[in-house]
Amino acid sequence: MTATFQPRGFAPAADGTEVDAFLNATDGAPGEFNLAALGDVSVAAGRLRPGVRSAIHAHPVVTQLTYVIAGKLATRTQDAAYAPPREAIVAAGEALLTTPGTLLELRNDDAEDVRVLYIVTPSYVVERAGSRVIYEDAVLLDDWHGPLSAAVRAKAHTARAAALERLAMRTAKPTLA
Repeated sequence: MTATFQPRGFAPAADGTEVDAFLNATDGAPGEFNLAALGDVSVAAGRLRPGVRSAIHAHPVVTQLTYVIAGKLATRTQDAAYAPPREAIVAAGEALLTTPGTLLELRNDDAEDVRVLYIVTPSYVVERAGSRVIYEDAVLLDDWHGPLSAAVRAKAHTARAAALERLAMRTAKPTLA
């Protein structure tokens, strides 16, 4: 199969950035392509407007590669308990890799939009009931207290599995007996 994809439209994310999850087999969005061919990977376009600072957040289950397409992305990460957060500038053509539990903050300190591509494994999960989010793979945090604990990450794995099960039941096609 050969297919061409493009973002459908950006929407505000819980962390304050804008995201278009245009290639995500777990989101249950209808389409003409078999997104299951992606396996357990999702791809989303991201945009940070000038002056935008994301909330401090972590992904308890997923690994995220943030590839900068345009602009300069200021990042702050913390992946070791009691270590100070590390700051870096990720320029166009460069990427930032964050593993499960790492605390992350993204900033656009410039006058132009920063555009990124998020490549996430396993595939990013968001479960909604109408406009209400029931489960999401990101956890918003109030401050820098080190990476998420093993207990928090284990609870997130359980919640994610339940969300995936509910999503699968919603998108399952009825079978004739």
